[in-house]
Amino acid sequence: MNWGKSIVIVYVLFVFGIGYMVYRSTQENFEMVDSNYYQKELEYSDKMVAKNHADALKRVPKVEHDEKSVYLNIPVAINKVISGEVYAYCPSASRNDRKIAIKKNASLDTIVYVPLNILNKANYQLKISWKEGSESFYSEISFDR
Repeated sequence: MNWGKSIVIVYVLFVFGIGYMVYRSTQENFEMVDSNYYQKELEYSDKMVAKNHADALKRVPKVEHDEKSVYLNIPVAINKVISGEVYAYCPSASRNDRKIAIKKNASLDTIVYVPLNILNKANYQLKISWKEGSESFYSEISFDR
């Protein structure tokens, strides 16, 4: 085989390789994490105050899980009514995000049950926000499903 044919073969393989990479890159899904990111940024300072409030009072939820569910144990003051939500945030795909409401009359601790069958296999950030009367609390916990 002479040099001319070798150069043409290498060039053709290079062109096909670049074409394949262009095709694969056009098939990749690049969705935005939040469509209303500006509104979320405005709410961020309120979340940081609630997070600092939860850390200062040692009100950090504990996560336990088994094969079928995740249990969030939220420490609550005695005889306080709490309300809030658990937001299972999936950074890789917004279609996997889920919200679970917290509404309970609690005497000591509140246990929130999150069934695993509603969560797809992915890494999640559990964003827990709750209120006890007029006090707001916020905590984030990483969870791998």
